[in-house]
Amino acid sequence: MSGQPCLRFATLLFLAVSSLGAERAEVDFFERHVRPVLANQCYACHSAQLAQPQAGLRVDSREALLVGGKSGPALVPGDPEGSRLVQVLRHAGEIRMPPTGKLPEGQVGRIASWVRMGAPFPPAGGGMVTADSAVGKRHWAFVLPAKADLPESRTGSARTPIDQFVEAGLVQVGLELSSEADPRTLLRRVYYDLTGLPPSAGEIEAFVRSPTSEAYAAIVDSLLASQHFGERWARHWLDVVRYSDEGFQARPFPISWTYRDWVVSAFNRDLPYDQFILRQLAADLIDSDRRDLAALGMLTLGINLPRPTDVPENLDDRIDVVTRGFLGLSVTCARCHD
Repeated sequence: MSGQPCLRFATLLFLAVSSLGAERAEVDFFERHVRPVLANQCYACHSAQLAQPQAGLRVDSREALLVGGKSGPALVPGDPEGSRLVQVLRHAGEIRMPPTGKLPEGQVGRIASWVRMGAPFPPAGGGMVTADSAVGKRHWAFVLPAKADLPESRTGSARTPIDQFVEAGLVQVGLELSSEADPRTLLRRVYYDLTGLPPSAGEIEAFVRSPTSEAYAAIVDSLLASQHFGERWARHWLDVVRYSDEGFQARPFPISWTYRDWVVSAFNRDLPYDQFILRQLAADLIDSDRRDLAALGMLTLGINLPRPTDVPENLDDRIDVVTRGFLGLSVTCARCHD
């Protein structure tokens, strides 16, 4: 592929970017949907930037919300109905906030959902660093890849350079390579890894009768050439770009499948990774096959809220998917700190 990194080599990158744990996802929900509202509507009167926050209440940390102000705790994790923060935002009592008028139902609903999930906050300090700090410059997203020296195999059992790196990593923690898998297990593993589907009984028996390296290589080549290879691995990228057949309020995207099929095709064609990126960001601006216009679904198959007042939400969604998907980092902080 003219020396360009291709999608099969980029697969591990996709998996790493998409493997957000549940805890990280909850904090991300807070950063995207809750903190911007608190910052825009509440910090002016209820934050550490004031010597004396109004009513003694701060809303800029979890601890401060749990302590609350003159009226008591503002937050009961897991119980939005019992949380004073949600009550005043819903205008359910005498105190109604913000004083300029009730927030849109969507914003109040997302804050209630955040409380219901336990009101997760990022760790104190957030592990954040300034752009020019030594720690920041060492962050993996800002470090150019470097070719590593090939470690020597201490056991002599490593057959490929990848085996040598795996073996070296095991040696460092006092472990050894596992014994070689039997032919039946090996065949099932490679089928599930490459296509997500099991081999047939006949395919298993044929390989068990003649488990040669040549037969195995031929099977791998046939699986890589299979349509199912793209279907299996495209789904990991579709997770990264928050693909869905439905948008706001479960309204279906009529032609979402065209983007899905384009991604499947890109994997099956082993499209160079730089071209994979370019088409999803600017297929309409380059001299390309008209069928590549489907790649722009990455930008349009987002939340797509219908009201004009939600345009910032739509733009934030698109910026977020691009930076997370291609840069391995988020710029969500810019919503409040631009």
